[in-house]
Amino acid sequence: MSGQNSLRARCLRVRRVLRWTQYDLAKATGIYRSKVSDFERGHIDLTDEERVRVEAALADGFGEKRRQLDHEEEKAFASAEVG
Repeated sequence: MSGQNSLRARCLRVRRVLRWTQYDLAKATGIYRSKVSDFERGHIDLTDEERVRVEAALADGFGEKRRQLDHEEEKAFASAEVG
């Protein structure tokens, strides 16, 4: 699988996990939503700079999701200790 196709598949998977829309990814990367859509459908390839921005946004999204889960876990443990 080419680098572009691999990134396409990863975008779709990660957006699903993060519950991001194409608009969310576009906002996080500074790439037009229509270009995100065209890329994911295989109609265009991204520039190297855009690929780096997408990779960074996906990684940041996962990092934020992990922080949210860690925070929820801490709250659950705290309430279990109190209760």
